[in-house]
Amino acid sequence: MGRGNSPRGLEDLTTPLTGGELRVLQRLPTMMTISEIAAAMFISFNTVEVRLKHLYEKLEVKNRRQAVHRARHWGLLADSGEEQDA
Repeated sequence: MGRGNSPRGLEDLTTPLTGGELRVLQRLPTMMTISEIAAAMFISFNTVEVRLKHLYEKLEVKNRRQAVHRARHWGLLADSGEEQDA
């Protein structure tokens, strides 16, 4: 309620999500670990951590659950009832 500075929609993002950030975001609902995401994407653990940090900052959230919720709300991810290709 008192968060007047939080984004109201995708168009309010100051910096758009990168392709790498979007690919990490797509794996968040699967509850894969950071290590599993890194292995699946053929990138380092640290790269996944950095992308998560940037995602959380850009989406103005504090954790994975909030990121998934906001991404679904903005249409970046399918609703929980729909499956996405990983």
